[in-house]
Amino acid sequence: MAKEQEMLDDLMALEGAAFDREFARKMVLSHQEAVSLFERASGPDGVVDDDLREWASGKLPTLRAHLEDAQELDAQINP
Repeated sequence: MAKEQEMLDDLMALEGAAFDREFARKMVLSHQEAVSLFERASGPDGVVDDDLREWASGKLPTLRAHLEDAQELDAQINP
């Protein structure tokens, strides 16, 4: 997908600390998007299929934990 390719191209152009800073920033953004997507999917106006909505809801705690980890890393690298 174009958006993901652009993110990859951005990272491939960087080295060292600049790469680390941008990677950490992009991980926060990516995890925020994932949490948002799963929140919408599991909400009352989310996916129609009950089993899929329940599955999405069950994944949210892990996604939120990964987002917190990414935010902590970003805060360390990009104070």
